[in-house]
Amino acid sequence: MGKDLMGYLRFYNPGFCFIVFCLLQDRHGTIFVIKNRLLIRIESITEIRVGQVAMESMQYFKLAEQDELPDVGHSAPFKTVLAIEDDISRPRQLEVANWLIEEGCRYVMICGQNCEGWQQTIRQANLDMFDLEDMLPEDFVMITTHAHERLRNVFWHARKHARHTHVKFTQVITLHLGKQNRSVEYLAMYDKA
Repeated sequence: MGKDLMGYLRFYNPGFCFIVFCLLQDRHGTIFVIKNRLLIRIESITEIRVGQVAMESMQYFKLAEQDELPDVGHSAPFKTVLAIEDDISRPRQLEVANWLIEEGCRYVMICGQNCEGWQQTIRQANLDMFDLEDMLPEDFVMITTHAHERLRNVFWHARKHARHTHVKFTQVITLHLGKQNRSVEYLAMYDKA
């Protein structure tokens, strides 16, 4: 039956996901809804209710040594998955770390190459921006490293476990340090996490 189902309806809005659940229709015109991971047959269209569910959405950015840093401050506060495929120079690393903190990143999950170096750089950027003695709890940046984990597991962590005790997140920024744009792959992987 699964291969007969067609259609998948979701409406995204930054910060919230408006879902008419997930509607599916088979080749015979029968409508199903996915609710709590169960496939339920809909007897009439009036059974469907539209609701607003708070969900985190993900934005992907590819970044190389010479690329301009994107404007993501409108998403603050946000979580960042830092996927490192290619190393960048130390000055560029400092620039990216400072930019993340300035733009409103308050939780960073680092995976790939040089996780420890990135962790130290981001921690220092956090301490440079907010004096430790005067730092408010919501200005502290949580950092986790995932050097030996698959990216899909890091996305799962970002969606299910990455919480800050004083900040509510509605946005995940994936910063991919690499030469090739892998946005389709990364977005699909995040969606399945």
